[in-house]
Amino acid sequence: MKPTPVEENEILLKKKEIDETKEEFVENFNKYSCVTPKTRLIIVGTITPPDGMNNGYFYTAPHNSVYRLIDESKSTNLKRLKKSLSKETTPEKKEAVVTQIKNVLEENGIAFLDIMKYAIRQLNKSDDDLIKYYCIDIERFKNIPNSVYFICNSKLAKEGYLNICKALHREPNYIYLPQNFPHLYRNGNEEKWIEIIKKYSI
Repeated sequence: MKPTPVEENEILLKKKEIDETKEEFVENFNKYSCVTPKTRLIIVGTITPPDGMNNGYFYTAPHNSVYRLIDESKSTNLKRLKKSLSKETTPEKKEAVVTQIKNVLEENGIAFLDIMKYAIRQLNKSDDDLIKYYCIDIERFKNIPNSVYFICNSKLAKEGYLNICKALHREPNYIYLPQNFPHLYRNGNEEKWIEIIKKYSI
C-alpha cells in the first residue's frame, strides 16, 4: 500500500483514531537537526525508524549505513558514537552522545532532515511502504539556501523533497541515492555516496 499524504490537521485527527496495538503516530527530529549556516549537504529521509527513535536521533538504528558512509568519506567517528549511543541507558547520557554526533556533523557541513513532519505507520516497523499516512514538513526546508545540496535516500524521500521544492517555488538541487539494503550495493551507489559526501561537505 502506498503511503497517503494528508494535511497536518487531518493527520492529527487520524492520530486519535489509531489502533495502538497495531499502529503508531510519530514525529520527526527536524527541530533537533544540526542545520546551520555552515551546512553544505543535507541527507533527506522519510521519517526516523523505531530504533532511531529509541536512540533519539537520525540514522542511529544499528543496521543503518549512513554514518559508516560519512566516516569513510571524512574520517569521522560517527559509527563509533552510534554504537556507544545504543549502550547508554539514561536520557541524559543519550543526549550527550547525540550532541557529540551533531557537533561532528556540523563541523563537516552535513545535516539530516525528514520530509515528513508526522506519520502514522505500522507499530515498530520502518519500511516506507508500511507508512499509512503522513504530512510533509515544509517549514524546516523554508530557509535553507539554494546552494545546499541534497541526497534523497529513498523514492518516497525524493517524492516528498520535490513536493517541498514545488511548494516553496525553489529549484531542486539533489541526487537520488537509495541507501537501504540491497540498493546501496547496486550500480555503484556506495561509491556515489562517498563521492557526493566528499564533494559537498566541508
